[in-house]
Amino acid sequence: MRNLLIFLNPDKKFNEENDKYVRIQIENSLDYWKRDEILLVTNFPYEYMGVKALVVPDNLYSKISKCIIKINVIVYLLENKLIDELTWFHDTEAWQVAPLDVKLDKVLGMTDYGWSPKWNGGSMFFYPEAIHLFTLWKKSIEDNKTDDERALMLLTEKNIDNSANRIQRMNITYNIGKRNVKSNIKIADMPLKVLHFHPYRENLVEKFWEYLPKKLRKLIYG
Repeated sequence: MRNLLIFLNPDKKFNEENDKYVRIQIENSLDYWKRDEILLVTNFPYEYMGVKALVVPDNLYSKISKCIIKINVIVYLLENKLIDELTWFHDTEAWQVAPLDVKLDKVLGMTDYGWSPKWNGGSMFFYPEAIHLFTLWKKSIEDNKTDDERALMLLTEKNIDNSANRIQRMNITYNIGKRNVKSNIKIADMPLKVLHFHPYRENLVEKFWEYLPKKLRKLIYG
């Protein structure tokens, strides 16, 4: 399985926040993954702790929404056969806190928000065979001029090209977000796998502190 992180920027560098995030992500990931299983994709050269970024074309960047960029990049990676196995994509602020024991029966696996059936695109698992689904997803974004999650809901609500039946709704443990944390944890499989929050924004430390491994606490907060 691959661990996929994506960050594109017309300035061809990480902003201050994501510069911290990506270094923490790489160091944290090395507790769970082999170095060559970590796939960092950028549009500029970058290397940290032996993890070297795969540089992709600038035209995959979008001004519409940063959430759309990841779909553009995933389609590019799949079309160019740069991914050939089960892959976990996650936002730079989605933190792995336990080994992943994924059992995926469909081409794409995602969680909802727990408190809402809306798809959450911040942590998802997919096989290369999901290329058709991601291509549909990209087209839905472009046609409807909307964000990635709403575009996917439009596809699955109408089950266009059998899209709804090709996505596995996964347990919330793979994407615990910042809202309704306590109620989501009640329905999550244990141990928790992925905590999704910006550690330097808002007052989120109290919500997640007890669930963060000691090493990750230290990496994030010193």
